[in-house]
Amino acid sequence: MRRAIPCLVGMLFGCAVTPYQPARELLPFPEPPDAFERVRDVVRLEYPRLIELDPERFLIRTDWCPRVDREVAAQRRLTMWREGAELCALVEVRYLTGSVFSNPSWTSIRAQPEWERDVLDLSIAALGGEP
Repeated sequence: MRRAIPCLVGMLFGCAVTPYQPARELLPFPEPPDAFERVRDVVRLEYPRLIELDPERFLIRTDWCPRVDREVAAQRRLTMWREGAELCALVEVRYLTGSVFSNPSWTSIRAQPEWERDVLDLSIAALGGEP
């Protein structure tokens, strides 16, 4: 019984992890009529391979794009969408790993908050707002 209580407490607090929240920014008001096109053009500067464009849902999704991050080969992809009065951005990145004795492989996908913030700031500025 003595061992069960610490295990139970550990399980309760160990499982209380909040999900990742992508970067968000309030859209400028009034929103320009060509807002989707402006944001799409900003995204194309860094993410040239767009795989999903949906102006009605204000959804932009890119394919994996090559990137060198800290001298390591990486790939990243972006998803942007509007949620109410906010523009949201999620940048996912994976890194190429391996050694001389193993085949190269990709790491698990993780978020990249700095790149999310960068693309959001550029998008808000393109819409006439303050980044």
